Amino acid sequence: AVLRMRMGGSCEEEAKKLVNLGRHPDLVRYLGLCTEGPEQLLLTELAPHGSLDQFLEAREDEVTMAHKLKMLEQICAGMVALSGAGMVHRDLATRNILVFAFDAHDPAATVVKITDFGLVQGEAVPFRWMPPEALQRRRFSEKSDVWAFGVTAWELLTGGQIPFAFIA
Repeated sequence: AVLRMRMGGSCEEEAKKLVNLGRHPDLVRYLGLCTEGPEQLLLTELAPHGSLDQFLEAREDEVTMAHKLKMLEQICAGMVALSGAGMVHRDLATRNILVFAFDAHDPAATVVKITDFGLVQGEAVPFRWMPPEALQRRRFSEKSDVWAFGVTAWELLTGGQIPFAFIA
């Protein structure tokens, strides 16, 4: 997949983060970088099924509890790898999980990977996924990622509902 960086984003920063993580099976793999031209582009492995939030919306009836548990296991392993590398994701949510493989009849064949490490040092924040200490004092840590994992698990287990949707 070829990704355009957000305004103010830097491919070099994103690429350094991805290279430092190595090749973990539960994290999107970095393949290349293009800084020539007006836009910076990042090349990553392609997820044929897209983001998990859109996947759940389109195929909700096919995703069983066994599939969801397999996905949660992989998301957890990816977050452990991020933490082990000294990184805080700050934006874990189903929109930042990509679906690489899915078989409606074989939950073990399910493959999802964490992506979008762009907020690791950014200023934008996903309020609905943030713990109280991050909302109040902008403190992010491994613990705030654990909170976000809980919200992401809730998202997944409810079929992709938006957290705290009743709050404006």
